[in-house]
Amino acid sequence: MFPGNTADVTTVKRVREDLRGWRLGRCVFVGDAGMNSQDNRHELALGNGKYILATRLRAGDEVAKEVLTRPGRYAVVLLLERVAEIRAGDSWRNIAAEIERVKVVEYEHGGVRVLQTTELPPAVTRLLLALKVAEPPQLHSIRPAPARGAAASVGEPAN
Repeated sequence: MFPGNTADVTTVKRVREDLRGWRLGRCVFVGDAGMNSQDNRHELALGNGKYILATRLRAGDEVAKEVLTRPGRYAVVLLLERVAEIRAGDSWRNIAAEIERVKVVEYEHGGVRVLQTTELPPAVTRLLLALKVAEPPQLHSIRPAPARGAAASVGEPAN
């Protein structure tokens, strides 16, 4: 435990030294962005140490550039959430809530079964534009409705 006024960035070396006494065979150090510094990355890499450190995505940040130029090597979910937050200017929670308003519905009319996307609310349209994501197709499939009593199945998307 450290006093509440201890800067996160100053705790890594001490924690690493404390863990040596535990004689762990393997250890992965996980830290938030407050612990990410060049000195800490160097300290954690000593002795082939393994670590995961969060980073803030700032223009010119060396770590962010390294992550973004090496595709396929890192878990990208949190990175993509952060990119979405930056582009949309909103929190991931709000972005997800807006996107969840869009539904794919299925209905029958005149012997035809239709699978289509609900109308996009203006906020979702603005969000998709900000994220540079194409709008979902309005129509997914149009097929003859199954005969009464037959098992219903959803067809393949229409082109």
